[in-house]
Amino acid sequence: MDKQKVFDTVLGAMRKQGQKSVDHNGKCKYRGIGGLKCAIGHLFPDEMYTPDMEYKGIHGLLRRAPNVLKAIGVNFDSDGKSQLFFLQELQDGHDCYMPDFVLYHDMTRYERRMAYIAERYSLKYVKPSN
Repeated sequence: MDKQKVFDTVLGAMRKQGQKSVDHNGKCKYRGIGGLKCAIGHLFPDEMYTPDMEYKGIHGLLRRAPNVLKAIGVNFDSDGKSQLFFLQELQDGHDCYMPDFVLYHDMTRYERRMAYIAERYSLKYVKPSN
């Protein structure tokens, strides 16, 4: 999956979901309460998920479950790192900019962050239709 496809998949899924994927203490999770998923969690199938993936960043996930990144179709750039940093930025968009609750459905901060990420990586960002 190329960066544009990953970006579009995450952006579409997070817009539809409208809130963070968290545990009962508010900590972000790949698979959260009520079937919610984090940004990266939307990129791999449920059958690949194991609870020991939780509370690890994307670099920890690489060490813990490299098969997940292969399933996502991560293609390393020439330096071997920038794809992981790209995924980390998408994850940070979820962790730091998504609304905590669906009742507070203001996605403005998240949309601004995703527009920034798109510009940074020369990707196409399409504003949400309201």
